[in-house]
Amino acid sequence: VETIYEILDFQRAVQAYLWALPIVAFEEARVNQMRNTGALDGDLVTYEGYRSVGVWLTANVSTPYLIGFADLTTTGPIVIELPEGAGAGMINDAWQRPVADLGQSGPDKAMGARYLVTGPEQMVSEPQADFTLRSKTNNIIFMYRILETDSQLVTKLKSGIKVYPYASRFHPPETNFLVPKEDVDLALHIQPRGLDYWKRLHAILQREPVAERDRFFMAMLRPLGIELGLPFEPNERQAKILRDAALFG
Repeated sequence: VETIYEILDFQRAVQAYLWALPIVAFEEARVNQMRNTGALDGDLVTYEGYRSVGVWLTANVSTPYLIGFADLTTTGPIVIELPEGAGAGMINDAWQRPVADLGQSGPDKAMGARYLVTGPEQMVSEPQADFTLRSKTNNIIFMYRILETDSQLVTKLKSGIKVYPYASRFHPPETNFLVPKEDVDLALHIQPRGLDYWKRLHAILQREPVAERDRFFMAMLRPLGIELGLPFEPNERQAKILRDAALFG
């Protein structure tokens, strides 16, 4: 009987590992960007050139990127202003699901627009924006790629992007633009190993609502020491199962 329970919990942990890959990778990227640049909610980091862009798995070294994270429970609904110009990007939620495309592939068609992004439980009456978007998670990532080829237009487009809380829309603060450190961590978007993987998962789950689709996974995590509202303190048995499952997964 004990062996069967060991196998059952190990299988739960492996399935939970695979299920959680998108949100753990999101959280790992957020934490490492903050560590490498000091970026806080709403700050934008410019990635340009091989050494800088190389931290992202699918980025192209020939174009600059601006990337920022935001926890909407901290910032409140936020505004993203895009100037007119050749560029394309996206807003994704914490599960890496698309909230919206932006720029040439988005509804603004690179003509410039003001986007308002709200969290799953945030309401804005009569929003003052060109496009209003609702994220299914509290945490989001904003990524924008500059596609202009003229250096002056590149600079103008980069500096023209603004991110600020909707509550400050009448007197918006200056957007904080940052660059990575020279010794930037080249593993920005790779999930951690061992118990660190589960620490990341526990941390981000505490800040997100549980979707209906995920309630069975949350139940599977409970006997493994991961539960909403409780610290992550696995006992020796749970820790061994989680380490083995992270390697197997």
